Amino acid sequence: MASLQPTELKGTGTDLTLQGVMPIKNLTQSSVTANGTVDLSLLQGFTGGVQSSGHMDINLSAAGLSARSVRGQLRIVNATLTTETIPVGFQGVNGQIQVSGNRLDISQFSGKAGGGRINMSGFLIYGSQSSFNVNLDADNVRVRYPEGLRSV
Repeated sequence: MASLQPTELKGTGTDLTLQGVMPIKNLTQSSVTANGTVDLSLLQGFTGGVQSSGHMDINLSAAGLSARSVRGQLRIVNATLTTETIPVGFQGVNGQIQVSGNRLDISQFSGKAGGGRINMSGFLIYGSQSSFNVNLDADNVRVRYPEGLRSV
């Protein structure tokens, strides 16, 4: 059996605990958890031209090795994201996403984008039979697209 003793990743704004067990002979009885907070400014280190802040609270567990076994919640708190390639920036984003197997339910997601307000709800199913039904309400959002033109 392979096991990951409680392991803590700590840094400015980040405190994430990971742990799990993986029986070698019966992988379906694996168990992994991830709990804590991740500073979203870490995204800046992975991709050039990205500015980000805020944090994400993670509470996930998986039993077995299939994507359908993942359960938990992701909570986005006061996030901002701007990039050189996306024609709109996001500020003050707060959201709550329920994870149930390969389904993500957006129970609450709101913030500002391009100077206006956005709200989103719905679900996404990922995997070989992917599907989604997402409702995005945008009010007075400015978008820089196409290049050189600003639309509201």
